[in-house]
Amino acid sequence: MGNESSRNQLSGLVIDEKAFEVTDNWTLYSANYSSGSNPKVSVFIEASQHSSSLSPLHLFAKNLMLHRHPCILKYIASWTKSGKLYLATEDVRPLSHVINSLTSIQKCIGLYSILKALVFLHEQAKAAHLNVCKASIYVTADGSWKLGGLEFLKRFQDLTLSYLQETKSKRYIYGIAPNEDDCAPQPPTIIDQYAFGVLADEILEEKSNDQVPALKEFKDTCINCLRSGEPSERPSLSQVLRHPFFTHEFITVHNFLSELAIKTQDQKTEFFKSLAADLKVFPENLIASQLGSLLLSRLVLLDSAAQACLLPHLLTPRSDEYPESLFSDSVFSKFIVPKLLSIFCVRDSQVRLILLKYFKLFCSSFTQQQLQLQILPELLLGIKDTSDELVCATLHALADLVPVLGSAVVIGGKRSRIFADGRPKLWKEPEKDHESSKKSLESDLVSSEIITELMLHERPSPDGGEDLIQESQNCNSNSSHLLQESNDDDNEQWIDWESPQEKESSVGVVEKPRIAKKDSIDEIKSLGIFVKPKEVKPDEIDALFQDMEPVISKTPVAVISENGSSNKFDVASIEDQVEDGWADDIDDWGAVSDDNFESISDKIQEPSS
Repeated sequence: MGNESSRNQLSGLVIDEKAFEVTDNWTLYSANYSSGSNPKVSVFIEASQHSSSLSPLHLFAKNLMLHRHPCILKYIASWTKSGKLYLATEDVRPLSHVINSLTSIQKCIGLYSILKALVFLHEQAKAAHLNVCKASIYVTADGSWKLGGLEFLKRFQDLTLSYLQETKSKRYIYGIAPNEDDCAPQPPTIIDQYAFGVLADEILEEKSNDQVPALKEFKDTCINCLRSGEPSERPSLSQVLRHPFFTHEFITVHNFLSELAIKTQDQKTEFFKSLAADLKVFPENLIASQLGSLLLSRLVLLDSAAQACLLPHLLTPRSDEYPESLFSDSVFSKFIVPKLLSIFCVRDSQVRLILLKYFKLFCSSFTQQQLQLQILPELLLGIKDTSDELVCATLHALADLVPVLGSAVVIGGKRSRIFADGRPKLWKEPEKDHESSKKSLESDLVSSEIITELMLHERPSPDGGEDLIQESQNCNSNSSHLLQESNDDDNEQWIDWESPQEKESSVGVVEKPRIAKKDSIDEIKSLGIFVKPKEVKPDEIDALFQDMEPVISKTPVAVISENGSSNKFDVASIEDQVEDGWADDIDDWGAVSDDNFESISDKIQEPSS
């Protein structure tokens, strides 16, 4: 069964505890091993020890190793352990496990693959399978059917009637022609022709006739021709391949992709020009599941015609921006992403460049775990390559990963803020009506005035009206000078320092100086105090200014009554009895005319004796 190294157990092989299939001859398990591009394999373990080297699994392994074909189960290794034979093949499942979930067209493609394997055995290997049935068929992860069960395979020259009779009880009973002993072993192919007719009829019996072109005609061919009691009426399997059931458009595409290596460049160019449009007539699930591996093969990715006409539709999930793509994001994630993960491990610069070209468009279809654990390590490896083109494309792909995984994951290491945001902080005035804006401005100005006044040095209360009037005049003079300067400078804004209440009274009120807002703020900053102005409501303004009104002692006015009191202490007593000491009707503080003297006297009562 090959050189000695193939008999050794695969390095790091871990076999699952649960078996997929148990037969009289072997038990089938799924397993993983540490080397190889495909770490998953299937392992057939001999059911019991055999003293003879011609056990069924031994013959199965030997024929798998000798007969290599894309549609025959792929042999990987075999070895003996504890007296039992182990056979490792590509990762597969028995057809019986998936048959109920397949559509008619998937079954059509599967039967076509089995036909091609049988034609290869008949025409190239000159051998007969002798046990074509569902138990001899296995399905790979991408849905491809592979012919197995080669333990009964015999070359035409070695096939005898005695061998058929000896193995009859071990082969699939319904796949054996009733008159096999009468017509065998010549010609040997008639045994597989009959068995394939039974297989196709069993697989297609539960599906309607309108799902695949020429399905009904093919079923009639299986019953009336392949299963005919007269061996001479059974068509060769090569003829069956040309039946309309196997020559419709989807099968034609599948066949061309399978045989791409033997096609000329002109044939490939013409094929890929119309392939994207041809595929859109089929369900996207069917295209992705049945043609995904073929469409993403190395021969397709590196073909110039495919790069120009097919890959833009294949490697871009469908969206509003790319409505012509073949697959929606959900189908792309389910069927295409697993294949792309495997292709990212290929150490081929041209293949990697193709993937990086479309990486920005399909990277969102990967999960964050797939990007971080599988894609990112491959990209980080790519930036160490000597090819400038590959490094440049890889850096672009890493940049596309930053919004998804974050810069800490992509770049790694300790990072700190080096660049600051130097954009000016623009203040946008909130939208208000005119009255609200005016009230808000007044409140802000009053708040600023209050803060500035609190920061200024406290002035002593005036002792008399004269000093207060003089100070008021000086302040007004300074204020007028400041206001004159403000007209010469458009960049400076000035505010009115006095409150609305103070403007209402024109007699007996000291008018406060108008102070520039900028100078006030500078003075506050010079004191090391930074206070954010607070919006003050009009009601709060009155409360704040109530305690801040200047306390000015009124100049006592001596009024001599008719009784003519000479007591010098009567002035204080008279002042306490005045109801309104501010005298709004007096034009000037301290100036009392003859006309209003009597009105004032009426408000003053005689002092108590």
